[in-house]
Amino acid sequence: MVTCKPSPGGIRYKELVHDEVEDRPPLEILAELRQIEQEILQGIEELEGMLR
Repeated sequence: MVTCKPSPGGIRYKELVHDEVEDRPPLEILAELRQIEQEILQGIEELEGMLR
């Protein structure tokens, strides 16, 4: 995507080129977060075991 943006002087325009962004499906992101959460909980349990 190309956008024209006024320069600070207000007279000339600078062409800005934006990269295309591909979004991941929300359910895929949530599934990854649940997996990370499980790894964190497992680590907490292991730490608690070491402290006993």
